[in-house]
Amino acid sequence: MLIKNKKKFAFGLTMTLSFAAILVIMFMPLFGGTNAFHAADGLFNSISKASASHFTQVRASLAGFETKSADQELKLSEGVGKNVATIINATGQEATYADGILTVRGEINPLLDRMLSDSEAMFANNGEVLQNAYGIEPKAALYAWWMYASTASKKFLLQKRFDTSKIIDEVKTKAVEVSYNYYGVNPTPATERVAILAFALIFYVIYTVWYGFAIFELFEGIGLTMTKSAKKET
Repeated sequence: MLIKNKKKFAFGLTMTLSFAAILVIMFMPLFGGTNAFHAADGLFNSISKASASHFTQVRASLAGFETKSADQELKLSEGVGKNVATIINATGQEATYADGILTVRGEINPLLDRMLSDSEAMFANNGEVLQNAYGIEPKAALYAWWMYASTASKKFLLQKRFDTSKIIDEVKTKAVEVSYNYYGVNPTPATERVAILAFALIFYVIYTVWYGFAIFELFEGIGLTMTKSAKKET
């Protein structure tokens, strides 16, 4: 018979089945209308957002940057290109989109100022600011800023305008990307969620060890064990 130790096999099987039962429960929408994994993701996003703001630092960098020309021709898809043109024109600079090319005329600082302000509004979950300003869905507007920043930065880099490329990348990575990812998330300081954080950590450790012991006991039950090999005599 395959089973060598019925007691250990029964114990391992019980642990495995209980592990599976808890896993099924965690996939059910029993945690505020969602499953445990989405709830945990929301919890950690909420906590991390509380310490993810770098707007003061970025604004200081921007204040020390001497404005320069933003004149460029950039290749963008139609939907994004038209949105970027709408947004740039709203800053007082000029942009047109035709035949797959976005043509920008003006200075870079007004664009970066608005990019940063829009990011701050989105980080604060005030998407209506962008909706009212551009008539574009808020995340689509912020994505348009991201696409403009990505494309413009690469073009400036090729033109050896390294300082301009660098400041655009700073606004993009520390403001636009952060705001896009955290839009709709309400920040919560970790000090206010100590109990649930401790529970999540302890549960994760116990649940992982639980699975390991379940497999170990099952294997011992069917006679698969690890033993030290005998020392060979020479």
